[in-house]
Amino acid sequence: CPITSCRISGNLWRKNMLQTSDKWVRMGHTRAMEDCGMKIKYKDIMKLPESLNHPMVSGYIVEAGTEAHCTNLLTGIFGCDVKEAMKEEYEQNFLALNEEDQKKVFAEFEDNVQSVNLYTDMIDFEPIAMQEWVNFKLDGIDRPGSGKLDLRAMRNGRMGIIDWKRVITKSKPQPKAGYKLQLALYALHTMKKYKLEEIPWVENHIFQPGGKKPTIMRHEITAEDIYEAVYRQRNLNHRLEMGYFPLNRQSYLCKPNFCAYYERCHFENFETLDELVNGITIQ
Repeated sequence: CPITSCRISGNLWRKNMLQTSDKWVRMGHTRAMEDCGMKIKYKDIMKLPESLNHPMVSGYIVEAGTEAHCTNLLTGIFGCDVKEAMKEEYEQNFLALNEEDQKKVFAEFEDNVQSVNLYTDMIDFEPIAMQEWVNFKLDGIDRPGSGKLDLRAMRNGRMGIIDWKRVITKSKPQPKAGYKLQLALYALHTMKKYKLEEIPWVENHIFQPGGKKPTIMRHEITAEDIYEAVYRQRNLNHRLEMGYFPLNRQSYLCKPNFCAYYERCHFENFETLDELVNGITIQ
């Protein structure tokens, strides 16, 4: 959708936002943890396309390899070639990237293959299911929620959840609140669906550039973590009902290479210094 020639004034923009309410925009971890509410408005309310970028495609490539290997473990046939699965994902998305991102994805491909091969030697669990939909509704809320669980597995007789991540930094991955709360929400869904009496074990398996061995990040999920995950879903629902999408330009993700709507957002959501001075009253 092309950028219009007229900048939307702050007051008109806010008025239009408050009139927006779409019950068909689902709740989910990504939206609940989104650094900037304006991205939800552009992506989910206005339905503007989100272009692929280097971090996204590298993540898809790594995930294709891990899925291929886990499929072999699930079936016992070992008919999926890990590198071929990664190459297919690479070719499927490569042309959708800009030239700079194409160079980055190409340069990292063999390192990504090496990381996945190292990962296959680290597996100490039995896969049960992959890419499993997490569909739910919360009491008192009509809006449904959804997500997708990367891997459900068994280890030592206990069910657990694994979420694959592929980061762009080469430094050692550090725990993030978002990682833990995503797994807390999935743990609640898993407990309910499979009638578990205890919280399942949860882990992030994190891949990095440079062909490194992936990092296994284990989390201890508590009832308080699950409460916060549910609270954030209720908070998200309230914001969607009210058409409230708070802007956050201080987020580290507010950069052109991380946000597909960066240019449009900075064009539309802005007031000149004169407008700002005229809009304040000294008392």
